[in-house]
Amino acid sequence: MATAGGAAQTAASLRADLALLSSTTKEAAALLDLASWQLGELGRQALPMTSKTHALTRAALNIAAAKQRSEEVLEHLDASRKMQGVIQEGPRAHLDGFLAALDRLEAAIQFLQAHRSMAAAEDALRHTVALRDNGLAACSREFSALLQKHSAVPQALLAQLRAAAAAETGGSSARRSSVGAEAGVGLVPEPGAALGLLPEPVLARLKSLAGAMLRGTNRAAVTTYADARRGVLQSSLDAFLAPFGGSKEELARLSWQQIESRVPGWVAALRLYVRLAQEEARLCAAIFPPAEHAAVLSQVAGAGPLLEAAEVVLLTRRVPEKLFGVLDMHRAVEGCLPPLRAALAAATSRLDRASAAPGAEQLPVVGQLSQLRARLAAEVRACFAELQDSVVRDAAKAVPADGTVHPLCASTVSLLRRVLAAESALPVLFGDAASPGANRRVGGLAVEALLLERMAEASGLILDSLLAALESKAKAVFKSRALAALHQMNNWAHVLHSCDAAHELKAVGEGWADRHKGKVEEWQQQYVEHAWGPLLSLLRQDARQALPAGLAGDKAARQAIKDKWSAVNKAIAEVQGQQAWAVPDAALRYAVKDALSDQLMPLYEAFVNKYRGAAYTDNRSKYERHTPADLAALLNDLFEAAGAPGALLRSASKSPGSGGSGKLARKLSMSISRRISSSGATP
Repeated sequence: MATAGGAAQTAASLRADLALLSSTTKEAAALLDLASWQLGELGRQALPMTSKTHALTRAALNIAAAKQRSEEVLEHLDASRKMQGVIQEGPRAHLDGFLAALDRLEAAIQFLQAHRSMAAAEDALRHTVALRDNGLAACSREFSALLQKHSAVPQALLAQLRAAAAAETGGSSARRSSVGAEAGVGLVPEPGAALGLLPEPVLARLKSLAGAMLRGTNRAAVTTYADARRGVLQSSLDAFLAPFGGSKEELARLSWQQIESRVPGWVAALRLYVRLAQEEARLCAAIFPPAEHAAVLSQVAGAGPLLEAAEVVLLTRRVPEKLFGVLDMHRAVEGCLPPLRAALAAATSRLDRASAAPGAEQLPVVGQLSQLRARLAAEVRACFAELQDSVVRDAAKAVPADGTVHPLCASTVSLLRRVLAAESALPVLFGDAASPGANRRVGGLAVEALLLERMAEASGLILDSLLAALESKAKAVFKSRALAALHQMNNWAHVLHSCDAAHELKAVGEGWADRHKGKVEEWQQQYVEHAWGPLLSLLRQDARQALPAGLAGDKAARQAIKDKWSAVNKAIAEVQGQQAWAVPDAALRYAVKDALSDQLMPLYEAFVNKYRGAAYTDNRSKYERHTPADLAALLNDLFEAAGAPGALLRSASKSPGSGGSGKLARKLSMSISRRISSSGATP
C-alpha cells in the first residue's frame, strides 16, 4: 500500500510540473510575438533612412573607383615626363633603373594605345613612344659600345689558339703558318671549356640590354651582335686564310704545287673556327633568349671564308699529288663536324630542333660543312682516278736517256705508299661514300681486310698499266733494244723491290709481286741477249774450233782469224757505249756485272791466249786491241754513272742492300749465269 501511495504522489508532481511548463511556454511565445511585431514596426520606420544610406555607399565606391582610374590615367599620361630624366641619363650610369623606366614607358604606351579616345591620349602617346625609342636607341648604343670594346680576341689567347690549331696539323704546317708557334700552347683551355672572350659582368649587361631591346621589338640587337661577333671570328682566321686571298682569276691560274703549301693553313683555320664557334655558341646562350639562338648563330658562325678557300682548292687543276692535301682537308672536316654540331645544337632552342625537317641540319653552317666533306671525298676519289689515268698519259714524258728508273715509276710507287700510309685514305677511296669515317670503326677487321683487298686490286691495275705503258714507250723511244730492256729491268726491279721492302706496300703488293717475280729476270735476259749476245756467241763459236795448222802458208786461215778479231773488236766497241747507261739498284748492278764477268772473262781470256802465239798477222796491235784487263775494266765501269763505284768481282751476297735486295742479287746472279752459259745464239 505504501508503494502505491508513493507512485500516486509522483504522478501528481509530474502533472503539476507539466502544467507549469505549458504556462511558461505560452508566456514566452507571447513575448516573441510582441518582439517580432516591434521589430517589424522598427523596420518600417527605418526604411527611408536605409535607402538613403545604400545610395551614399554606392556613390562613395564609385567616387573611389573614378579617383583610382583618374590617377592611373594621369600616371600613364605623365609617364613620359616622369621617366624623361632617367632615359636621358642613359643606361650606363644606372642600368637597372634605366630598364625599369623603359618597362614603365612600354606599359604606358600599351595603355594609351588602348584609350586613344581620350582627349590628351594622342599627344601623350606620341611623346611616350618618342621617349621609348630614344631609350631603345640609347640601349643600342650602349650595346654596340660594349661589343666594340671587346671586339677582338686577346692577343695572347689568340696566339695560343692559333698555335694549338696549327700544331694539330703537324710540325711542318705549324712552321709554314708562322702564327706564333712559340706561344704557350699548354695554357690553352681544354676543348669545350670557356675561353672568356666576354667577362661575366659584360655578359650580364649585354643580356639585360638585349632583353630590353627585344621586348621593345627592336631587332637591332640581333644584327648588331651578329655583325660584331662575326667580325671577331673572321678576323681571327685571317692569318691562316690570307694566302687564299686574291681574285678568282689569279687563284684559278695557280698550280697545285702553289696551293699545296696553303692547305695546312686552311686545316688550322678550320680547327680554330670550331674552337671559336663553340665559344660563340656559349656567349649566344648567355645573352639571348632561347628563341633567338638559331637566328643569332646562323649569322655569327658563318663559315664563308673557309668555304671560299676550300672552293679554291677544289677548283685547282687535278693531279695525283692533290689527293693528299684534299685528304687532309677531308679528315679535318670529318673530325670537326661532331664537336661543332654538338655545340651549336646545344645552343639552339628546343622549338628550333622540333621544327627542323627530319635529317636536316638546324644551322646552315653544319649543312655546308657536311656538303664540303662529301665534295672533298669525291675529289679524293677523282684524284686517285687521275693517278690511274696519268700513268698511261705521262709515260712518254721525261724518258731517261741512260735507261735508269723512269721518274713516273718512282713517283707512282711513292704515291701508292703515301696513300697506304694515310690512315683515312682507304675508307674514303673504297668505303661507303655516305659515311666514309664509320666504315673502319663499325666493320672492324672484316672491313679493314675488304678495304685492303680493294686497294690491292686498284694498286695492281695501276702498276700493270704503268709498266705496260713504260714498255711501250721504251720500245718507241730507245733505238737500242738492249737499252730498252735495261730500262724495263730497272723499272720492274724498282717496283718489285718496293713491294718487298716497303711496309706500306707489303699488305697490298705481295700478291702482285708473286705473280710477276720473274719479270726482272726476263728483262735482264733480253738485255744480255741484245747487248752481249753477239760477243758471247762469237767467243763460244771460236772456243769450239781448233787453231788451224800451217797458218804461214794458209792465207785463208789467217784471214779468217783476222775476221774473228775484227768481229770481236766491233762487238766490244758496241758494248763500250753502255758505260753511260745506269742501273741504280746496287744489288742488281753488281749481280748483272758479276754474272757477265763469270761467263765473259774466261771465254775472252781463252780467245786471247789461243791466238797470242799464232802467226796470223805481222801487225798484232791492229787486231788485238783489248787485253783481258781492258775488258775487265770495261765491265767494272758499267752502270757506275748512276751509283758509287764498286769492285766488279764483289760477291752478290755482299753487295749493298739487305733483306730482299741481297736475295734478289744472288738469285739474279745465278739466273744470269745459267742463262748466259746456256745461250748458244749466233750473231
